[in-house]
Amino acid sequence: IVSTAKKAYLYRDLQEQLYTAARYDFLTGLLNRSTLEEFTDHELGLVKRGESSMSLMFIDIDLFKPVNDLYGHNAGDELLRYLARRLELTIREQDMVARIGGDEFVILCRNISKIEAIKLAERVHQEICKPVIIDNSFLDDNKEKIEITIGASIGISNAPDDGTTFEKLLKVADERMYKAKKSTKCRIVSDDSETKTG
Repeated sequence: IVSTAKKAYLYRDLQEQLYTAARYDFLTGLLNRSTLEEFTDHELGLVKRGESSMSLMFIDIDLFKPVNDLYGHNAGDELLRYLARRLELTIREQDMVARIGGDEFVILCRNISKIEAIKLAERVHQEICKPVIIDNSFLDDNKEKIEITIGASIGISNAPDDGTTFEKLLKVADERMYKAKKSTKCRIVSDDSETKTG
């Protein structure tokens, strides 16, 4: 027979699991899209009152599909977890990062100017492009570790100039990310201007 105290503990544990599942990405532990939208809406309230400015940074990982094709989805998942930690360490304390799709991340940059957002995007790009060493235990060959190098295309939208809703800002940042991805000269696009990266 399960005691009342044990039942209460199990119930609280279940509630915590449900809360985490509802607000965080299961693979990386980052915020999920709905939680990011919630925080963005709050920040936009400050923007509309003239108390803040903000940017959304849409990041799409380049060359991610070949990692899955060559090494398998376990390697791809491990790579995404590494990238998530790098992003958390690169952004400023007041910023927030979420995973919103397979290899897509969005950073909410709070109280930031357009120029500062571009500089932050350049640092983010540099960190993503650094080689990643991951465990090779799930592969059937002789290498214990494998080194993976990928890239990123980044689009930036700015509030209030590009919009005052989460959906609008995300759409603009997404469009600029695709512009960056199609360009052979840059990997960051903000305010319809292009920034070359190394």
